[in-house]
Amino acid sequence: MLTVLDCGFLRRNNSLARTIIKWFWLDLPVWHVRYITAISESTKQEIIHYTRCKPDKIRVIPVVITSDFYRIDQPSQADRPRILHIGTNFNKNLARHIEALAGIPCTLHIIGKIGPETLELLAFYQIDYLNGFDLSAEQVFEAYKQCDLLLFASTVEGFGMPILEAQTIGRPVITSNVTSMPEVAGIGACLVNPLDVSSIRAGALKVIGDTEYQQTLVEAGFANVKRYQALPVAEQYANLYREILRHQ
Repeated sequence: MLTVLDCGFLRRNNSLARTIIKWFWLDLPVWHVRYITAISESTKQEIIHYTRCKPDKIRVIPVVITSDFYRIDQPSQADRPRILHIGTNFNKNLARHIEALAGIPCTLHIIGKIGPETLELLAFYQIDYLNGFDLSAEQVFEAYKQCDLLLFASTVEGFGMPILEAQTIGRPVITSNVTSMPEVAGIGACLVNPLDVSSIRAGALKVIGDTEYQQTLVEAGFANVKRYQALPVAEQYANLYREILRHQ
């Protein structure tokens, strides 16, 4: 059995490196195993796209939300909310997030190392910000605890664990309407177009300005994360192992 988290490595390499990596890391393993698990339907479709694998060979079994995350209620700071942004890789869409928040009274808390270009954008759009990187698990949890909402409008994700982490703690989530993110978030997030700054901005304004909508997202998030608890996910793996044994 092979587990594939995502195929993002195929989008970040030149043609020669991509061909070699695809052959050794994806094609050969996929062809030589009987069962594949993917952590999202989006990842499953990527595997099929890149390898022409038969769909019935792939089972979607999600990631488990760790017990380190738990509910913590915190009043929203509607006058100047703290908006959490996780990650600074190419797909995390930080530049568009910064532009979308221009003129909105808020503090943007960026987790991940930022470079000169990002600093210039923050200054140009006059964004009040905090930044931390190489954080411990406890420090990341504290960042979620102190935030008023999570802005996670990535351009692409194989799963999107920050969505579940924020939902588990009890924070409203803004995320993208593409790849795995709608699947992972369920109805517990405000979905936006990650390539459209105006869409991201509209989502932020809606969540910040409507406390009733915030609470609707939070409650839907609490319901959604039940799908990602250890027991239901373990049962999915147990069912797959039973199937494997039946075909030995």
